[in-house]
Amino acid sequence: MNRKLMIRMVSLGLIICMGYLIFNLFVPQSPIKSISNTEVLTKAIFSDKVLTPLGDEGEYTYYITKHENGAFKQKVIDFMMSKDYSFLTQEGSGLFFEKEDKEVVLTTQMWTRKYVILKVPNID
Repeated sequence: MNRKLMIRMVSLGLIICMGYLIFNLFVPQSPIKSISNTEVLTKAIFSDKVLTPLGDEGEYTYYITKHENGAFKQKVIDFMMSKDYSFLTQEGSGLFFEKEDKEVVLTTQMWTRKYVILKVPNID
C-alpha cells in the first residue's frame, strides 16, 4: 500500500513540475515587471473588455487584446478615437495618432499567438 502511494505522489510531483516548465517555456515574460506572466494570461483569458488594462509602468499603460487575425488594429483605433485622437498611420508595430497637434505613438507586440500587448503613453 505504501509503495502505491509513493508512486502516486512522485507521479503527481512530476506532472506538476512538467506543467510548470511547459507553461514557462511557452508563455512569454510579462512586459510589466510588477505583474507576472500568469496574471497577464489570466486577465487576457477572463476579461470581457475589448482592451484589458494590465497596469502602469513609468510613463506607459499596458493593455492586452486578442489578435483575431489582425482585427486588433481596429479595436485600438476605436479606443483612441474615443479619446478624441485621430489615426494617422502605422509604421511597423507603431500606430500613430494625433490630437490638437500632439502626436502619440502606441506600440504593439505579439505576446502569444492569440494576444497582443499594447503600450500606450499616459495621455490623460
